[in-house]
Amino acid sequence: FCSDARCTPAIINMKDEDGDTALMCAVIQGHLEAVREMARVKGTDFDTVNRMGQTLIEVARQQKHAEMLQFLGNVRKMGKHYFVSQLRTLEEIAAFNIAKHITCESDAEKLEIPPVTISLVTMFLGTHSGD
Repeated sequence: FCSDARCTPAIINMKDEDGDTALMCAVIQGHLEAVREMARVKGTDFDTVNRMGQTLIEVARQQKHAEMLQFLGNVRKMGKHYFVSQLRTLEEIAAFNIAKHITCESDAEKLEIPPVTISLVTMFLGTHSGD
């Protein structure tokens, strides 16, 4: 649904009378696929809090949405919320995770992985501040 031109951060981040955004509502209802779609929109506010001061993670925990908690935790670790949208293939996800555990391009070149994956790993180096 986020390929629609009307799906903008201004719309996604708009709050209702309870201080809930579309993202917060999706988390409350446990709609993980909707949350993943909204994560693809650059500028989606994953730091939003409702009128009660609850974060997305707190709401997911309260609602006992384990998969949602894991996804939100991964988004938080990435630091750049919109970055999730760029991880579309298993190869990109693998490269992103490899980059978490190495410090330079030469470390990636020592691994027995395809050259295209090495270039992805190199691209992701330095995106894991605060992990």
